[in-house]
Amino acid sequence: MTITVKYGAQIRDAAGTLEECVAIKEGCTLRELFTDLAARHGMSFRDLLLDTAGNVRRSNMILLGDEMVRASDSRVLEDKAVVTLLSPIAGG
Repeated sequence: MTITVKYGAQIRDAAGTLEECVAIKEGCTLRELFTDLAARHGMSFRDLLLDTAGNVRRSNMILLGDEMVRASDSRVLEDKAVVTLLSPIAGG
């Protein structure tokens, strides 16, 4: 199964790409996807996505298709799903 992951804001810079196709196993959840992405993209990406306990930071916006979801959502990802990750934009 493959899904598309799109990145916005700072997390896009940390991932080094605007979007990517990711192979996932059947039954993969959002939490499993994010853990795999954090391992793939290195510490700056991981620090933006996950807190020290390994949970997705609440400040990130997550879209599954056109629907905003929480990282704790336990739905299983479907083939060809589109997940969008947006990290907060700091400013002053």
